[in-house]
Order: sequence, then C-alpha cells, then structure tokens
Amino acid sequence: MEASLVAQEAGEMLQKQREVAGRALDDYSAGEYLRIVEVQCTKWRRIELAMRMTGVNRYRPKDDRDVGEDGLQSPLARDK
Repeated sequence: MEASLVAQEAGEMLQKQREVAGRALDDYSAGEYLRIVEVQCTKWRRIELAMRMTGVNRYRPKDDRDVGEDGLQSPLARDK
C-alpha cells in the first residue's frame, strides 16, 4: 500500500473517530463503537507515522510485526 493511501486512511479514521465521539455523548451504544474506532485509528496513525519516520514509501502488512498478515483491511483482525 502506498504511503499516500495510508495517510488518507489514517485521516479518514481520525474523522470517523471524531464523528463517533460526538454521537457517543448522547448515545451509549455509540460509546462502545467509539472504543473500536479508537483502536483502528491508533493503528492507522501508527503505521502512517512509522512510514514517515523511516522514509518507507510502500507498506507491506506481512513485514509489520504489530499488524501481521491480516493486513490493513481489518487492523483489528488479529485481535479477534
């Protein structure tokens, strides 16, 4: 996955986190979902930051010890 796509996904997850956090103020069930979104957002941002700091232009999930072979389509897959 190209760095620009990782950055885009990280940005979209951050926006989603903000939206769900706003809903969680009034809806208890959104609070549970917020925790899931926060974990996903943290993982995408970690990947983006690691790529930026190391200068890597392409992300390969199989090379990432923290995400594993489940890939970026479901960053929580290995946690299930």
